[in-house]
Amino acid sequence: MSTKFDYNKMVSLASRLLEKFGGSSEITITYATSEVFDVASQTNTKVTDTFSGWGVVVPFDKSEIDGETIQANDLRLFIEKTSRVPEIDNVVTFKGVDYRIMEVESKTPGGEDIMYICQLRL
Repeated sequence: MSTKFDYNKMVSLASRLLEKFGGSSEITITYATSEVFDVASQTNTKVTDTFSGWGVVVPFDKSEIDGETIQANDLRLFIEKTSRVPEIDNVVTFKGVDYRIMEVESKTPGGEDIMYICQLRL
């Protein structure tokens, strides 16, 4: 008899562990929803929205920094499953500083997102 694993419990556990042991902070992520063209100025303005979640930001290990794909000031974000999946070029605000998402890795056992790991760059 096969029993289906409840990954929602794992999502909840990951969030609690990040909050309890990771020194996590609330992370805000901003993404573009559309663009509006201003006829008077002849420019496009991005319309944005945000979502948030609890996460931990840590530096990369020195051995991982290659100067190209991962640069010296890049950071790694571990963030709980959020209402949206973070995407490349979204902007992460952490402790008042804005970082651009360079890479996103979903931790998705059994097809259910548990958390995301993002590479951040100033």
